[in-house]
Amino acid sequence: MENFDSLVYAIDSDYRLVSYNNKMASVIPGVKKGDFCYKIFNDRSSPCERCPVKSTDAASFNLFSKTLNLFLSSSHAKIDLPDFGTINLVTCRQVLNSEKSLMERMAFLPACDYFLEINLSQNKYRYLHREENISSVEYNVESFESLVNRLEKTSINPNDVQKFRNFWDLKLLPRKMAETTIPLVNTYREKNAVGSWDEVTVTLVPEEYVGSKDQIILALYHIKNTTQDVRKLNASEEIDSFTGLYTRRGFVAHAEEYVNERAQSDLCVIAMDVEHFRLFNKWYGRPEGDKLIKRISVFLLEMDRMFDTVSGYAGADNFFIILDNQPVVIDYLMRGISEILAKFDGIEGFRMAFGACCIVGEKYDIRDAMDSAITAVERILGNYQEQICWFQKDMLSDIEHELQIAPEVERALLEHEFTFYLQPKYSVSDKKIVGSEALVRWLHKKRGLIPPAEFIPIIEKNGLVTRVDMYIWELVCETIKKWMDESLDIAPVSVNVSRIDIDSVDVPEIFENLVQKYQIDRKYLEIEITESAFVEDTRGLKNVVQKLRAAGFKVLIDDFGSGYSSLNMLKDLQADVLKMDIKFFDLNNTNYEKGVDIIESVLNMSHKMKLSVIAEGVETEDQINVIKNIGLNYVQGFYYYKPMSVIEYEKMMRGE
Repeated sequence: MENFDSLVYAIDSDYRLVSYNNKMASVIPGVKKGDFCYKIFNDRSSPCERCPVKSTDAASFNLFSKTLNLFLSSSHAKIDLPDFGTINLVTCRQVLNSEKSLMERMAFLPACDYFLEINLSQNKYRYLHREENISSVEYNVESFESLVNRLEKTSINPNDVQKFRNFWDLKLLPRKMAETTIPLVNTYREKNAVGSWDEVTVTLVPEEYVGSKDQIILALYHIKNTTQDVRKLNASEEIDSFTGLYTRRGFVAHAEEYVNERAQSDLCVIAMDVEHFRLFNKWYGRPEGDKLIKRISVFLLEMDRMFDTVSGYAGADNFFIILDNQPVVIDYLMRGISEILAKFDGIEGFRMAFGACCIVGEKYDIRDAMDSAITAVERILGNYQEQICWFQKDMLSDIEHELQIAPEVERALLEHEFTFYLQPKYSVSDKKIVGSEALVRWLHKKRGLIPPAEFIPIIEKNGLVTRVDMYIWELVCETIKKWMDESLDIAPVSVNVSRIDIDSVDVPEIFENLVQKYQIDRKYLEIEITESAFVEDTRGLKNVVQKLRAAGFKVLIDDFGSGYSSLNMLKDLQADVLKMDIKFFDLNNTNYEKGVDIIESVLNMSHKMKLSVIAEGVETEDQINVIKNIGLNYVQGFYYYKPMSVIEYEKMMRGE
């Protein structure tokens, strides 16, 4: 159809056509006075939703005309005429695809449950949302043909299969869409998550992108939910009123049905946890947090329809889903939710962690699978290298060990079994010790020295780490006071502060009280905060670091380069010392030059910011050679000194 910009018509208060111009007569053959406008433009039996005719004011509005197969931009005004009374004058013009982006044009469309963009030329598809930036949504890894075949097998009512096949015949559809002058519409029944049949009406509209020769269509889905009454009856127990997902109780019941229906299928349960969601609420406010939860819920409801899955909401930021253990489905789940989270400013630290458990055996208890999935997801919280963890039986042994360790830690604190070792920091040029780091050690009265790797992750999880850290901080201050009284040549000692410590207690106040209690010089006590803590909450830590430095303490950023280091982070935090992780210095023939360039860039930047730099974890002569060649002076690691007891350290400092 040729472009037009002057289609004008008038209707009365009953939506009947009173008058129209020649352009409308040519565009819509057979139009006559007395016709209903909603019948003319959209072949409806009742007025369109949100029709402005009943309004008392002039207004602009947008619509999609099924009859014309066009997007229209319209203006409306009421006019009083002597012979007709009050009429509604409407002027329309076509909205060209080249004028507006797809997401803007979607605002013209009637209310639909969701939209699907289908690239017939490339056999690809993607799901769209009105509120999102479409440029950030990629095509699904699954082909559109695979989607059609999967839906036919799993979701379409047997009596409607042939109708479904005919409508989605991918050999004929491109030609049909090229030849038709009106949208293609079809209605069929599709299974929902409850197991009942919903009536799904699909409308296909041609779509164009400037410069693209692909044949693209937009599928508009309108769903008539035939299970609404059933859901209302169970809403108090099975359906969460906020998210629309199953409650934990509802999820258990329907997941069990899901497993029984697919006795021979390879299934899995996935638990999902938005990492640091508490901080999200703190930074953006609870309304934005609720919006995020709602958006994830909408996506999971779409998953239920698209992939025949069952999703549930366990409160706060926790979700469950049971689905086919197929890489394409799991990939769609993980990628889709990651895109949702990325839309909130893309701040590092906010991500969805996934824990998965395979369903094994006919009598497998779904609640056990959920618990196992939770166990798996807890294993990767804080691990930015992995996004999904699969449950393994040995994790149960780890849990048993954790349960045994917790009361032992309580006892060890009371009986003073925790102590610290000191690992010296060494000046390569001066060949002398310039400081040390206090590292917690557990001298068990029966088992002897327990490796830190065996108990530190456990006390971090069960909340005991702050009590242990505070015990060590005081022990270090007590030791420094002893050295001062003995007139020992003292080098500064640094203690470790974790993200959990900062969340749990007022760290600056505690250190201020300790130096006052033991009357020690602040230059002898330094504070190390691990890099990962800055990744998780730069805003909150900035305030803590400022207070510590204002109180006279030197602050070190530990493990820089081990995670998601941000150079901008250094500018914002104004620390004193940067401890570069050993990964910076693990160079080989292929990455040596580039690696050295990166290290030198970090060093140059650090010097300009008046940051001292220490290379930590240095163990080999090759690493030392790299360090010397780039002019880095301070190192810490096994190459020079291993961690040693306080007694051994004191002997060394005395020259014994």
